[in-house]
Amino acid sequence: MKQKIIKFIDGLGCMSVHEWVQLIVLALVVINGALTIFGVNPITVSEDFLYIAISGALVIIVPFYHKWKNWNVTPEAVTAQDILDLMKMGTVSKQQVEQFIKDLKAQAAKEKWSNPTYDSESEGK
Repeated sequence: MKQKIIKFIDGLGCMSVHEWVQLIVLALVVINGALTIFGVNPITVSEDFLYIAISGALVIIVPFYHKWKNWNVTPEAVTAQDILDLMKMGTVSKQQVEQFIKDLKAQAAKEKWSNPTYDSESEGK
């Protein structure tokens, strides 16, 4: 039993931040549900305060999230948008872009094997 617990705890280190957030939210929901079933009010704030707090947070978070998701903030995203714009204008075809990507992948694979001094940390990944 002790070995299983130790193995379980060691496995938690492999979880991503997204998985940790999901696990914590799930635990809070289960605890909240259990306390509500037993008649304990886990949230001791008024409904008006919750409404104002959640509405205020959404007014602030949603526009920034929307802008972040639809805004090219990295050089790679800007380049990808440029390629997409060229495709929409008809300057470049989908087949040309796909062939270009295949050529780049082939060239990268060739360079990796021809260069013996690549990073040893990337070798294990």
